[in-house]
Amino acid sequence: MNRVQFSVQFCAWMCSIIADIIPMGVGLLMVAYHFGGVKIGTIVTLTLTADHVLGGIREFSNYQTQITSTKNIRNIKILKDDTDQAVNSTSQNQLSVNDVSFARDKKLIFKHVNLQMKDRDKVIITGDSGVGKSTLLNIISGQLIPNSGQVKFGERPIALSDSVLISQKPWLFKGTIAENLSLYQHFSKEKLVKVLKEVHLWEELGSQPLNFEVESNGTNLSGGQAQRLAIARGLLRKKNLFLLDEITSSLDKENAEKIRTLIYQLPIMMIEVAHNIDFNLVKKYKIKIYTLTKDGIIDE
Repeated sequence: MNRVQFSVQFCAWMCSIIADIIPMGVGLLMVAYHFGGVKIGTIVTLTLTADHVLGGIREFSNYQTQITSTKNIRNIKILKDDTDQAVNSTSQNQLSVNDVSFARDKKLIFKHVNLQMKDRDKVIITGDSGVGKSTLLNIISGQLIPNSGQVKFGERPIALSDSVLISQKPWLFKGTIAENLSLYQHFSKEKLVKVLKEVHLWEELGSQPLNFEVESNGTNLSGGQAQRLAIARGLLRKKNLFLLDEITSSLDKENAEKIRTLIYQLPIMMIEVAHNIDFNLVKKYKIKIYTLTKDGIIDE
C-alpha cells in the first residue's frame, strides 16, 4: 500500500512541477523579453487554470490511497451464521494441562500443574487466597502464556475461541438482551430464544425478553440473571469448555444453588474456581475437587 501511495503522490508532485513551475518560469521570461505580447495577467490566468487541473490530480491521489488502504477490509468475509463455529468432535474435546508453571515479576506463583479432562468432565479447583487460581484459569483460557508447560485442547494448543470464561461480574453493556447475547454477531431469533430458555431467563424478562433493555453493567439485572446471561453467551456459541471464576461468590445461597445446578447439568466440560463449595451438588453430579498449591494440583 505504501509503495502504491508513494508512486501516486510522486506522480502528483511531478505534475505539479510541470504544471506550475515550468510554465510560470517560461511566462516570466516571455514577459521580461516582451515576447509574444505575454503579460502578467496571462500568467496569473494560466496558473489558476493549472491549479484547477492539479486539484483533480490530488483528488485522484486521495481516492487511490483510500481504495488501496481498504482493500483488505473490503475482502473480509462476514460470518452469516454461527454454524461456521463448528463444535469439535467428542474425541477432540480433551483438555491437557501439562507441567504448567507461572511466575510474575520473577516471583513464582505455581509450578508443575498437571490436569487431564475429557468431554463433559467437571472439576472444582480450590486453594488458599493468592495461590493463583484465577491465573490458572486465564492460562487455560489462552489469555496468559505460562512460563513453562503447555495447555492443549484436543491435539493442538488451546485457543481463546475454545472456551468461555465467566467471572464474578460478567461484562454487560447498555443495549437489549439480544444485543448482549449476540454481541452483534448474526444469530437467528430461534437460537437466541432457545438459549434464554435453557438458562431460565425467558420467563423472567417480561413479555419481549429479547427487547429487554439492559442498563450499563447490567445494573437492572440481578446477580443471578447476569451470570445466566453470560452462560447463555457460551451456549449460543456452542462452547465445550466453561471456565468459572468464583461466579457464585456475590450471590445468595438460593441463587448460587440455581446457577450451579444449571451448569452442572449442562453437557459441557467445566472448571470452576471456588472457595465455597456446595458438597451436596458435588456429590449429586459427581464433581471432582482439586486443590491448587504452589507445587501443583492435589486430588481431593
